[in-house]
Amino acid sequence: MRTLVEAAKSPSGAWKVEVCRREDGNFQVFLMRWTDEVVPDYGKVASFWSEVKTAASITDSIETARDIARELLRTHARNEYADGSEDAH
Repeated sequence: MRTLVEAAKSPSGAWKVEVCRREDGNFQVFLMRWTDEVVPDYGKVASFWSEVKTAASITDSIETARDIARELLRTHARNEYADGSEDAH
């Protein structure tokens, strides 16, 4: 089981990172993207956060986890940070 410690979204809200504490005491960062499921000729049937698979991001430091979270947002939502703003938290 994991416990949410912090979360941050990209400026548009389309991307999100979660820093969670694992049962072993370490921190893990998860990257998610907002997904809309649309059925042709019917419309939107569901909206949800979908986990994006990334390299393992497990660390024993909250500061390192925050750095990883900022970097994941910056690289995956890079068009949203074109103005130079990289503050994910």
